[in-house]
Amino acid sequence: APSLRTELQAVVDEKRDELPKVVANAIWAGPEIQHLLALSGRDLDPGADPATSSAVVALDTLRTLAAAPLAVTSAELEQALQTLRRSTVGGDLLRTLELLQHDLDAAAARLEAAADDPDCDRLRDVFERHYSAVVQPHLARTHRAGAALQAVLWDLYQETAGRLTAELPELAAYAAQLAPDGVWGRYTAALARHTAAWQRVGDRCHFLPVAPT
Repeated sequence: APSLRTELQAVVDEKRDELPKVVANAIWAGPEIQHLLALSGRDLDPGADPATSSAVVALDTLRTLAAAPLAVTSAELEQALQTLRRSTVGGDLLRTLELLQHDLDAAAARLEAAADDPDCDRLRDVFERHYSAVVQPHLARTHRAGAALQAVLWDLYQETAGRLTAELPELAAYAAQLAPDGVWGRYTAALARHTAAWQRVGDRCHFLPVAPT
């Protein structure tokens, strides 16, 4: 009957309109994403952890799901959720960035203080034995992995935040740390300051560092 067809179509349309909200709430309230964002207490080198790239792929699947719920198959979604259940890299990343920001700013301050009258032999030795051999590779790996995680998590949050029907204070607090003025922004500012300090000292002492890429 036409009236029944109209009623059924209205129900279908309502469900279709509600689907993005249902998906958004399911993503952030689910145990998988909460586990990913939990703090494990580990000192993380995200770029040396193969779970990081897997988590980025899984989060990208959720981002696709949030933008187009019918574009992700059940098998793809289950694989993504299984990956996130095994990782705490989201929380570990924030802890790592906070530690790095502190260490980078402290090192930059010392280099800035020494720049006008540097002990070039000692600084060259520190640069070659410590910075170039250990610190710079760690920074490069962390920066690449962190940039990928920050981008996909921030995009996922931006895609879904307006659809959440319940307040999730922990999520809002985490998302604030991913914002340009959050821990990610403070870390990148500290990294730029640290690299510039080494550049100045390296120029004075005739050796130059390579910025993380």
